Amino acid sequence: MAERNSMLKGINDIKTVHTIKKAAAQQKGSNDFLRLYMLEMERTRLISEKNKLIQRLEVIDGRLSAIQEVYAESLEGFEAFRSYNGNRYVDDVTVPGFKTMPFDY
Repeated sequence: MAERNSMLKGINDIKTVHTIKKAAAQQKGSNDFLRLYMLEMERTRLISEKNKLIQRLEVIDGRLSAIQEVYAESLEGFEAFRSYNGNRYVDDVTVPGFKTMPFDY
C-alpha cells in the first residue's frame, strides 16, 4: 500500500506544461528591480569612465601646452638667428657703396 501511495504521489508531482509556464512567468516587480539595478550599475560605470577621460584630457592638454611653449621659444631663437648672422644681417646681403669683382688666379 505504501508503494502505491508513493507512486500516486509521484504522479501528482509531475509538472504539466501549464504549471511550468506559470512558474516560469516573469514577475513584473522583480524584473523592474533588476532593470533599475542594472541601469544604476551602468550609470556608475559611465560616470567613472567619464572622470578617467577628463583626467586624461587634462594630462593631454598640459603636454600640448608644454609643446607649444617649446615651439614658441624655438621660433624666437630662430628669428633672432635669422635676422642677425655674425657681423651682418642676413637680409642685407649687399652693402651699399661697394662693388664686388671676381679675381682670376
